[in-house]
Amino acid sequence: MHQLDHPSDILAKLSGQTVIITGAARGIGAAATAIFNRHGANVAIADLPQLQDTAEALIRSLDHPERAAFKAANVMQWKL
Repeated sequence: MHQLDHPSDILAKLSGQTVIITGAARGIGAAATAIFNRHGANVAIADLPQLQDTAEALIRSLDHPERAAFKAANVMQWKL
C-alpha cells in the first residue's frame, strides 16, 4: 500500500482545526483520522452504530485521543 506524502506546511495548518470524517472507524477513514489527529486536528469520527467498539479502539490508538470523539451516524439516512 502506498502512503501519500503531504507538504509539511499543509499539515501544520491542521492544528486546532476540526474535521468530521464519515466512515472513519475502518479503512481509509481510519487512516485519514490518524493523519489529521497526528497533526493536531480535532476529529469527529462518524460511523455506523455497530462500529462503535472499533471506533473507540481507534481513538485509544491515536497520538492525541483527547482530540477525537465518536458519533454514531448513518449518512445514508437523512431523516432527523
